[in-house]
Amino acid sequence: MTPDYTPLEAGLGFRVHLGAKGEFIGRAALERQQAAGPKRRLCTFVSEDDLPVFGGEPIWFGGRVVSLATSAGYGWTVARTIFMGYLPVELAGAEAGVEIEAFGVRYPLRCVAGPLHDPRNERLKF
Repeated sequence: MTPDYTPLEAGLGFRVHLGAKGEFIGRAALERQQAAGPKRRLCTFVSEDDLPVFGGEPIWFGGRVVSLATSAGYGWTVARTIFMGYLPVELAGAEAGVEIEAFGVRYPLRCVAGPLHDPRNERLKF
């Protein structure tokens, strides 16, 4: 996370205790966002293509850039390129149509709900 994103947008609202005593920087902004609901949500995506990426790549939907990848890299234990990025709430979890642009070429992405893992630990045991 960076100062550009809030814990509510990152799905960490359960760790924000607005009912606790005491003030902290950003409390009023978080209270407003909690009441209205966040406008974007952190999403995880995978690509079947092995892409040389590291984050900062544009995320496309419907022919327009809707966000940037906040982080990206190859997940060796799941054999996929993994991206994370904040999408507008109405696009979060989109089944199709999300693309990433790497070196001027767009590649399809698949939104993933929940953590990526290798449940039988097979990828680490080549």
